[in-house]
Amino acid sequence: MALGYGPKDLFEEIGIYSPDIIGITMMTFNYRNHYKLINEIKSRFKNIAIAVGGAHVSLMREKVLADCPDIDYGVVLEGEKTMLELCQGNDLSKIGGLIYRKNSKIVFNGERSFIENLDDIPYPKYGSFELDKYPYPNSPERFRDIPIVSSRGCPYQCIFCPVKSAIGEKFRYRSPENMLKELGYWYEKGYRTFWFADDNFTLLKERVSKFCDLIDKSGMKDLSLGCGNGIRADRVDIELLKKMKNAGFKVLAFGVESGSDRILKIYKKSETLLQIETGIKNAIELGFSVGLCFLIGAPGETPQDVEKSFELARRYPIDGVRFYHITPYPKTELYEWIEKNSYFVAEPAEYLNSVISFQNNPVYKTPELPLNVRKKLFKKAKKIENYIENNFYARKFIKLGTPKLIAGVLASLYRTSIINRILNLQIRGKKLREHIKKLYI
Repeated sequence: MALGYGPKDLFEEIGIYSPDIIGITMMTFNYRNHYKLINEIKSRFKNIAIAVGGAHVSLMREKVLADCPDIDYGVVLEGEKTMLELCQGNDLSKIGGLIYRKNSKIVFNGERSFIENLDDIPYPKYGSFELDKYPYPNSPERFRDIPIVSSRGCPYQCIFCPVKSAIGEKFRYRSPENMLKELGYWYEKGYRTFWFADDNFTLLKERVSKFCDLIDKSGMKDLSLGCGNGIRADRVDIELLKKMKNAGFKVLAFGVESGSDRILKIYKKSETLLQIETGIKNAIELGFSVGLCFLIGAPGETPQDVEKSFELARRYPIDGVRFYHITPYPKTELYEWIEKNSYFVAEPAEYLNSVISFQNNPVYKTPELPLNVRKKLFKKAKKIENYIENNFYARKFIKLGTPKLIAGVLASLYRTSIINRILNLQIRGKKLREHIKKLYI
């Protein structure tokens, strides 16, 4: 429905297909709109069951069915086997990972064991998807990318991260051979740009190393691969980065979080500033397009700590940086600390539903970072983001032969909202498309 279809189109499709069950994947963002849509579906099709899965129900569990009485089933964490057994008509009480209603009560059967061999799950082929209409989540935004998820879970214990509750902390992964099959499938269809959406793509360095070796042997050329979701700097070394570069990886984002070792320890990041800077420097020297991600609002974080993050962001010729106010998710250590100390300045039910609207405003305060101070620091962070992005495009224009004095002006013009709106339109001319693509890759 994000592709331009409205409720009327959905209801018409449901009427034509007349399914036994409708499955809806939910993120926490906009969860109230999902509830509203589910209510509208149920009011028209009372005999069709509705099952929800995804991060929101995995995190909130029974509360989702309590908040939205028109939801019949909740599927927690991995849904492949749970959903299959539900559709096969198995005894509800014996389906692991299922939440359901029984005699006006909400029953959760408990989590089921994780799927250990992810190679057993077929990779998605999007056969009925209107791929031409989809937005492209990784730079270059206007040129078709195919997302690939090659692993699940993350074993680290960062205090702000909901992954272990919403996805699972046990790390499981697809084999390099299986990953290559998916890459080859899309390559044969003419796709060359891929991004890995894993939470911890390089956790097992030997797996990624073998994957790169297989790409080299496959004969696939002109690949543009990226890890825009963020990797850990301590899980790449110079040898692995060289292999990744040779295999076609061009874009790397590092989840830095802070430029202070003290704050990294508070986050329980299990990573040092030295390791982070080493990873950044190695990646830049090898010619990767490097992006950095930082968080603001750690327990005990001071303005001086935030300034260290600013200094780190400006220290290297990176291609992009993002500073975020932390979104505290339920069941995380950070959320419980904020709740215990009564530091919330926004209701969780509100900011979780409208997280994008709250991106520019903190949802909690701390003694070290009162609201007015955090807002000033965040305003400075946005200026640093713009400065770094402008330098990135200026370097691209220089690379295309533009004189240095003019490159900065062109970069500023290129980033204006009007120009970007024009470029966000479907660019059909092949030559124009290729010229603009050079600004990104």
